Amino acid sequence: MGVGRVFCVALPFIMTIASLICILIVMTAGLTNKGIWMFEVSPKNLTVGVNQLESLANGKAIAPSSTLSSASSIESAIAGIAGNKNVSAADLGIGNSYQVYLWNYCYQTAAKNATVCSKSGYNWAASELNPAKLQANISATSIALTGQNITLPKDITDALHTYATVSRWTQIVYIIALILTGLELVVGLFAFCSRVGSCITCFISGFSTSVIIIASILATVASAIIVGALNRTVKQFGVTQSMGDSFLGVTWAAVGFSLGSGLFWMFSTCCCAGNHQRRNNIEKGPYVPIQVHNHQNIAPSYAPGAPGYGAPPQRVGGGYEPYRNV
Repeated sequence: MGVGRVFCVALPFIMTIASLICILIVMTAGLTNKGIWMFEVSPKNLTVGVNQLESLANGKAIAPSSTLSSASSIESAIAGIAGNKNVSAADLGIGNSYQVYLWNYCYQTAAKNATVCSKSGYNWAASELNPAKLQANISATSIALTGQNITLPKDITDALHTYATVSRWTQIVYIIALILTGLELVVGLFAFCSRVGSCITCFISGFSTSVIIIASILATVASAIIVGALNRTVKQFGVTQSMGDSFLGVTWAAVGFSLGSGLFWMFSTCCCAGNHQRRNNIEKGPYVPIQVHNHQNIAPSYAPGAPGYGAPPQRVGGGYEPYRNV
């Protein structure tokens, strides 16, 4: 294994390690690091006025109950309970902000400003972000405050259903990406020894890169689905939302490192052979034509026992150039 071979393989090996680290960062976000979220929703400044409730009364955000069936009834109920003030996030028992990660979500409570995280696990969104469960909580709170059953907009419920499905597949693909990248790193150790190892590593790297790209696309799409739905429905009420730039930056950095490592693994399969120089030395020596050392034009002796010579060569067909060991 030559020094050139080591340097040739070291670059894709280091880039593979960098890609693996990026994958681990996004997969452990929310478990160890609370600053790298997929998207964030901040209803801290949520304010819903009576006139705004009236404009959303056609089955979008509010479903009239049997006791209060008109906008004026809604206005009277809210005015009596909230003292003619807008309904806020604190009135509805909603936290200041919510950060959604790959395996769970966390939120800051409005009362004590403490951070509370949901239980992490596979396919957590199917239960924690279940539209029926969220609707039940909102209905109970809104009925207690206003006597009305405030329902989630259809855009949000559809987005939550879609997100739960996409989130589950995102988790699966990230797990596969982690396994393939780890395997690429292990097999890459053999690439230091031969181009055959580089060839196998390059083959695994192709699968690893493809899976990382798919995982990053799914994570981006999942975040965009929720952020887009909230922008269309509740942004006008002071609810802000944003996609996680740090999360997306790290996951797409994993894609970049993986693409780079694959390119250099491919380069190491056709260049930087570990035994290339040694093979050339064997071909160029130690056997050389005898004329090179016969400067005095003395005919070579093939007498038995002559030093440095063996039996005379056998002529077969054309001429023959004798060789000796130097």
